[in-house]
Amino acid sequence: MFIDNMAELATTVAFDLETARPGPGNQIKLAVILDSPGDLVITDGATATAADALMTVSCTDKPTEVHLPSTTKQFIKATFAGRVFVSLCGIQTNT
Repeated sequence: MFIDNMAELATTVAFDLETARPGPGNQIKLAVILDSPGDLVITDGATATAADALMTVSCTDKPTEVHLPSTTKQFIKATFAGRVFVSLCGIQTNT
């Protein structure tokens, strides 16, 4: 469950969604702003390696809304160029 509505993502560093199993909850909604337009590549996994392909989002608008599926695994990694600002839209859970 997310209590804070802000998250800091560093490129290729695992972010723990703090759940041991995916779904069957709602999608996790993110508002993403890259400091320069480009792709945000998100992978997920059951461990901090988070090597399973999940999605690629083209971030050309500011902000770009991203919906992680309820089946997203515990850890995600985001790969991007530059800096990113991510806001979790309210208190959410994917369990």
